[in-house]
Amino acid sequence: MDYRALGLKVGLEIHQQLATHKLFCEDASTLVDAPGGLRFRRRLRPTQSELGEVDAAAIEEAKRRLTFVYETTPNVCLVEADEEPPHPPNPEALDIALEIALLLDAKPVSEVDFMRKIVIDGSNTSGFQRSALVALDGHLETNGKRIGVPTILLEEDAARKLGEAEGEVVYRLLQPLSLEGDWHFLKVEGGNGHRGGARATFRTPTGGSFGAEARLLTEPDNGYKLARLFGIRRFPRNVTVTLDLDAYWLEREINATKRSFVATVTGGWAFAQAWEAMIAGSFGTTPYFERRTEAIARLVYRFGLPGGFR
Repeated sequence: MDYRALGLKVGLEIHQQLATHKLFCEDASTLVDAPGGLRFRRRLRPTQSELGEVDAAAIEEAKRRLTFVYETTPNVCLVEADEEPPHPPNPEALDIALEIALLLDAKPVSEVDFMRKIVIDGSNTSGFQRSALVALDGHLETNGKRIGVPTILLEEDAARKLGEAEGEVVYRLLQPLSLEGDWHFLKVEGGNGHRGGARATFRTPTGGSFGAEARLLTEPDNGYKLARLFGIRRFPRNVTVTLDLDAYWLEREINATKRSFVATVTGGWAFAQAWEAMIAGSFGTTPYFERRTEAIARLVYRFGLPGGFR
């Protein structure tokens, strides 16, 4: 089948979890794997939309008469159980979404409104997912090609499915381990190459995370291998400490060396509304510096967001 002749276009929907507290409450968005939490049950019942319509897919799913069982974790509240109205949206999450939109040269909408997107598989306790359009018509440039990013949205995360048996589907509202991987075939001047890597992140019940990452780039006259260890620890009184250990092995020598080792420690303190003090230090050796030592201090104030949101 000639897909080009058919005019077939295939798009990707990419999800990225944000390192903030939850979108509609103040609980930490940490992924917990501790078993034995409380359980509650829900059953899907189709209802009419604002236009008086009933979703056909929701009707078919309701005919299966499944019971959805949700395991709670220490950081689950009444909002996630759909027993309390959602709180105002997390401004930090919206700030990050807008920053990503600007980096992708997208056009932010004049006002961000959260919509209800019907979910029929039970992965949301309310039967719908709150989702907001943030920006339109973005793009990124890679290997001489322009990749369009037509929409950027901010939405609440779904529960993780643990299993299904005897008419029940079991979900856990959050889990701790995430695995990511990618691999790209590159066409560059002088031949072909590859770029790829893998990353594992484990999130702790106290709001921290740690993990490891490996990456590889090969080109006809360039390339490197990267190994990275990282950790984030959150302390009381809004103090956060991060540690990064990075090691590079280069394919070509720079200043008679092919190796680079750098360690970076960063501390942040959100001491008042919209204010944060940060201090960072790094040390190591790179092809450009036999010894590298840096210290940076910053005082950050987060201004109000452009446009409105509700």
